[in-house]
Amino acid sequence: MGLKCVTGATLVVSSDQIGRRRTNKERPRDEPAVRIIAVFLDESVAALREAFGEPEQQLSVRRQADAAIRYGSSSVRATVKDHQGDMRGEGVRRMQTGLSNGNKHPLHTYAHKKGSGWERDRTYAADVVLNCSKLSWLEGHVAPRLARYRLETRKAVGLPGLAHALGDAMSAPAYFISRGYGSPMHLDKTASCFPEAILWVKGKHNFEWQFAVPTASVVFSLNRAWPCFCLLQAADVLHGTLHTPGRAHDGVGLAAVSRDLLSSAKARAEVNRR
Repeated sequence: MGLKCVTGATLVVSSDQIGRRRTNKERPRDEPAVRIIAVFLDESVAALREAFGEPEQQLSVRRQADAAIRYGSSSVRATVKDHQGDMRGEGVRRMQTGLSNGNKHPLHTYAHKKGSGWERDRTYAADVVLNCSKLSWLEGHVAPRLARYRLETRKAVGLPGLAHALGDAMSAPAYFISRGYGSPMHLDKTASCFPEAILWVKGKHNFEWQFAVPTASVVFSLNRAWPCFCLLQAADVLHGTLHTPGRAHDGVGLAAVSRDLLSSAKARAEVNRR
């Protein structure tokens, strides 16, 4: 199967209703015949340049990744077969939705290593707040209604923002950051309610590195387009992050994460009960 390598801003649409329903059995029968499944932006887009185009801005993202790997208690996908590199999370991981948990807090957050001193690292805190706020702003610029839906769902469920003082500046309850990441082709079933919003910036080395959407016969060339950004219907669309075999690229990705478990009726009921 031949895949077209894309480096510029691209809109990917699908007219395969039958294929989408087979991929995700929960899709409504009356969904539109033509559906946007991905949006890819490269450095030619002014909003992306404004948010992450300067070297100092990209340095902040790489610095955040370095610190997250130092402080994070474990890699998010460390036990998933064939995934490579490091991925760490900040914010709410999931809700404690069971009613038999006694006095446990209803939120599970991504943990940090005990004694690592992460809470005293002001540079790390500043990088997290700055970059996650800008990623939320960028998503809002590209897809305003989606960004508002992500924010209002987080607030309606009762989830806190990543930085309380900034209020609505960070729309997602959690953010993932990765370095040197690679994965097989997969679907993210926990992303069925919200598309993935992903930013990529270059590392110190310029190895080949692509984000593949084989059902659309395209691969986005990350190392030729960065900084770059993608909105993807990750629960419906097969995708994966590729790189040159035998070469460990050190590119960095930052993603806004709103898992479908956080918007379930059971989760909302649990928050209201507490």
